[in-house]
Order: sequence, then C-alpha cells, then structure tokens
Amino acid sequence: MKAEIGLTGGTGFIGGHFLAPFLAPSGTEDVGGLAVRMLHRRPGDARPGIRSIQGSLEQEDALGRLVDGVDAVLHLAGSVKARSRDGFARANVDATARLARLAERHGVRRFILVSSLAATVPEASNYAWSKAEGEKAAAAELRNCRLDIVRPPAIYGPGDRMTLPVFKQIAAGVLLVPKGGMQRFSLLHVGDLAGLLHAMLRESPDMPVVEPDDGHADGHGWKDMAQAGAAIAGRPVRVTQVPRWLLAMAAGLCDGLSGISGAMLPLSRDKLGELYRQRWVARGDRPCGWSPKIGFAEGAGQTMQWYRDAGWI
Repeated sequence: MKAEIGLTGGTGFIGGHFLAPFLAPSGTEDVGGLAVRMLHRRPGDARPGIRSIQGSLEQEDALGRLVDGVDAVLHLAGSVKARSRDGFARANVDATARLARLAERHGVRRFILVSSLAATVPEASNYAWSKAEGEKAAAAELRNCRLDIVRPPAIYGPGDRMTLPVFKQIAAGVLLVPKGGMQRFSLLHVGDLAGLLHAMLRESPDMPVVEPDDGHADGHGWKDMAQAGAAIAGRPVRVTQVPRWLLAMAAGLCDGLSGISGAMLPLSRDKLGELYRQRWVARGDRPCGWSPKIGFAEGAGQTMQWYRDAGWI
C-alpha cells in the first residue's frame, strides 16, 4: 500500500517540479511508493492520477479532507509577495497554523514545512518575519506529529518568475546589484529541492531543520553569477552597483504602482531589508542520503534556455 501525502502548493513553481515524477508515464520514474492528495483552488488545476481536493488554505473543511488519513503533509504553499505584514501573516503564519492544527487533529504522523532561509533573520523584512512566525506556529500546533522544516535559499529553475528579472539582466549583459548590500548568497536549483523533498518523504532526516544548498562552498557572489552568466549568454556580463538611495526610490515607485494596479512587483521597500543583509548563506545540510546534482553553471544554462524557448527572454 502506498504512503499518501497531503500536498499544498502543488500548482506553484516548486510544486510543479515536485509533482513531475508523479505525472510522468507509468514506470518511467520512481516515486518511492508515494501517492499524492493535492489541494487546489480551481477545477482546472486538478492533475491526472492525483487525488484532488478543491479548496483553499482558508477553508477548514477542505483542509480536513486534505489531511484525513494521509501519512504526511507537505506544506509548500505560501506567499513571497504581499503589501503588508498582515498580508504575509495571513498567507504564511495563519494558514500554516490552521493546516498544522488540522493535521494534529487527524493524527497525521509527519508535517514537512518548506520555509525559507529568510526565517533565520526575521528582522530583515516582513516576509522573513512571516516565515519565522510560520515555523513557530507549526511547532506550537504539532504535539504528536513530527515537524520537519526545510529552509531553502534562493531557488531558481525553469518556470520561475521570481528570478526571471536576473536572467533578463544577464541576457542583456548588465547585472544590477545593491551597492554595499548582499555579498554572499546560497542558491539551489528547483530540481534539487524537489529531489530533497522526495528523499525526506521516504526517510526522516536526523535533524529537525534542514538548510540545503547547491554545494558551492560559502555561497555565491555577484561576480560568480556574472561569470556563469557570460558563459550562457554568450557575451560579457558587467556587474553594476546601484546606490541605495536609487534602489529606495525605485522601490517606493514600485510600491506606488502596485497600490494602483494591484500587481505585485519584484521590488519593494520591504524587500530592501533582505537586499542589504550581507550574507544569506545556508549550512549546506545533506539529509537522507541526498546531495545536490545541479551546479549554478549547469542550472543557469538550463534555465536560460527554458526562458528563451518559452519566449520569456
């Protein structure tokens, strides 16, 4: 009998890569004896061969159907963009607490929360604060259910819209970076993160919190990205430092436009706190026999090609 997972965030960027083996033709990929039950909002988000629960993270009845009888919950859903701390709290704290509470009530044995490396510095931004609070909320609700927390660093890969602006800059030959801001940062290809989650569902790690990376010692720097970017773009990539006052002005403009249009733009005044944190470097944990397979040079080339094929660049 297959172990069944209750999944949130299956229609998102990470969720799509996690689900890929389950959607492959039968027998072509090993899913380790796992089955998936997935929460989704719209009827069109259902996936063939995967049990679907239509509803949202705000609906306790839908969440109850998602977790009832499953062996584990994998909570991928969350928000990386919101207009206020309250918006982040609703998506990343309240929803996590609600799901964890129902998982505990229904006797689920494991709860895997995909958080963020940002949770290690909650004062950096409202987003970082919400991820740290989400971890606390899950821990407070889960007493008999094992909680495993994964804190990925910056994730990139085919289909990602968050890192698309960086790849557009690389393609144009100019990489804009915050002057006096972030110097070192860990990266992880989405395929490697999906592989880690599969491994953790098959075997419990010997650590309650996992901070993975791509195996690059002490993270990456902007010059590293420019050098790798030049190879995949086929042209030199110049690193250009943008003064903080100019970034702050641009962030204020983006916040204003977001308020008018309703669109969530990649830059905001809240995001500046993350950009001016000097180091976002993960520990580089290797649980459950997992190790990263995709370095940045290979992963960036693959991602750039996907963007070009899709017409995004």
